[in-house]
Amino acid sequence: MKCPKCNQEIGKQTICNFCKIDINLYKRIKQISKKMYNQGLEQAQYRDLSGAIESLQRSLFFDKRNIQARNLLGLVYYEVGQIGLALKHWVLSSNFQKENNEALTYIQTIQNDKKTLERKNEAIKKYNQALQSLQQKSEDIAYIQLKSVVGLHPQFVEAHTLLALCSIMNHEPERALESIEKVLSIDANHPLALRYYQYLQPNKIRPAIIEKSNIKNQTPKRQYSRQLYQQSKQKNRYSWNAFSSIGLFITGAICMLAVVYILIIPNKVNQLKHEISQLQQKVEQEQQMTNQKIADYQNQVDQLQKENSDLKQVNQTLETEQRRLDETQKVQQITLLLQQNKIEEAAPLIYALNDSWLSTEQQQMRQKWIQDIYPKAAKTFYDQGIRAYNQGRNDATQYEKALYLFEQSLAYAKDQYFSDDALYFTGVIHEIGQDLQKAIEVYERLLEEYPSTNQKYNAQKRLNRLKQS
Repeated sequence: MKCPKCNQEIGKQTICNFCKIDINLYKRIKQISKKMYNQGLEQAQYRDLSGAIESLQRSLFFDKRNIQARNLLGLVYYEVGQIGLALKHWVLSSNFQKENNEALTYIQTIQNDKKTLERKNEAIKKYNQALQSLQQKSEDIAYIQLKSVVGLHPQFVEAHTLLALCSIMNHEPERALESIEKVLSIDANHPLALRYYQYLQPNKIRPAIIEKSNIKNQTPKRQYSRQLYQQSKQKNRYSWNAFSSIGLFITGAICMLAVVYILIIPNKVNQLKHEISQLQQKVEQEQQMTNQKIADYQNQVDQLQKENSDLKQVNQTLETEQRRLDETQKVQQITLLLQQNKIEEAAPLIYALNDSWLSTEQQQMRQKWIQDIYPKAAKTFYDQGIRAYNQGRNDATQYEKALYLFEQSLAYAKDQYFSDDALYFTGVIHEIGQDLQKAIEVYERLLEEYPSTNQKYNAQKRLNRLKQS
């Protein structure tokens, strides 16, 4: 007899001297694994795929090298749309047994049908997107995505189940029942689909759940049926009263809350953390951009201030040159007027000249004009004023002209022999015009500035009369 593990000759011993295993215990474990495999095989034949998965997983728990159990588990996963898990078990199986292994055929078949594989991979991607949409509470979008998933992969049980949940959340029980029927046609004892069915149809007979202990007593026809009605006289019938309905409803609600707590809330928290991190990065970027803009604006302001200062300096220089040019033009105009002997026109221009904008030569010329032209201009204005004053006896408007001419005469010369007369007649004109206060001021000024004037008597007489009135 050989050891089933190390393949060494052990005779009739119960413990191998080479690998030290208990031969009887080893055989019992192998037998349990085979028994669970047979149970899973029978469940798979009657479309109890959820029960088959559980039995086959237990079989592999006792013997991970059970090639038949692992290959069958891969087939069951493939049937319910879990291609990734199916390939996982087939690859493990092919590693344990590299020859005469059906798993190699399964893998090769999938690899050769690239279009189908791509379509199912696309379905899985969209299924994950639908999960994200549900986590974001976008049931309508998730429903559309799941419809696309089941169109690409009709055997995808989890997609049909999630589609039923979306329909329930969208208050569409008829669509939910269609999805549940599809799930139960693939996996007759899918527990979540049965809960949804009982939640939607609490007052109707739900599909029969096949008990593992009664599998051998069930006929294939009854195993495939999901619409067996409850028999009142049947020994193993199920009694679904109001309390059972409430219990199933609570169970379904708990499952939904579990889905929300396990899938939605953690992802939502992670999503919020990610959004906060992105917002913080965005704030930092905006702050950097703002600081850069402030620096750029400050540079622009500094540049503009410098340009403004330069422009002010240029403008000041231009104004200086313009004023000098204006004064030079005045000097030229004065020279021309003097050549034409128009003293009364030249005198105001000489008076308006600004020494600040004149050259030294022009300043000297202006001083000479003041000495020579001002007395002549004063005499000219005085003579014109006397004529206007005399005409005022017949035309009162001439007094205003005379007043202006006398004031012009005094503006150009106050030390001429006629200056006191010009001031006296100014006071007389104010008195005639009834500006008595102004007349008093002029007479007092005359007596003060010209104490030896020949108009002293007349001025004093008029002043006394005005003060007494």
